[in-house]
Amino acid sequence: PGAVGTVKPCAYAVRGAGSGVYAVNVAIAAAYNGIDFRGCDNHTIKKAVTCCYNNAIHAGGTGGVIEGCLQNGTVMARNGLNLPDWVDEGTQMFPYLFDAVTRTNTEYIRLSGANDQTLYNCFAYGVKSFLVNKNSTDLLAFNIGADNIGGTMLVTQGGSAAIINMMRWNGSSYA
Repeated sequence: PGAVGTVKPCAYAVRGAGSGVYAVNVAIAAAYNGIDFRGCDNHTIKKAVTCCYNNAIHAGGTGGVIEGCLQNGTVMARNGLNLPDWVDEGTQMFPYLFDAVTRTNTEYIRLSGANDQTLYNCFAYGVKSFLVNKNSTDLLAFNIGADNIGGTMLVTQGGSAAIINMMRWNGSSYA
């Protein structure tokens, strides 16, 4: 086994190519990267429950929707996934997962070159950043939140966004 906080990089669990791709009612647990819908017009990501170490959702293209998604290290224990030798929620989750990995590394949602993207009713626990919005225009995000974040809730690097009803606990709200 590697040192605490060491995670082996690997590809996305789900990749989309083209227009109209979707991921609905999925659970992605103990993955380095989750869903990659970059360059996919009219994509839909709905009800994705994840525990990703680097990035849960990476999207781009025109007219996409991300709705009702959750990133939380407790996804394995609380959804009955029962991975062998997974960290105990009561004593090991904070030192071995949240503090060592996700609060220092995980960018929950990344948008790259998205246009007219809608993001709503999404939440993350124990990540570095909830949303990294890079060169995306006309993002509408509402009813989003993060708890116990290690960095910044919303990071914008070019583009435009309207954010309504954003909640966060610790860390900073935007950069």
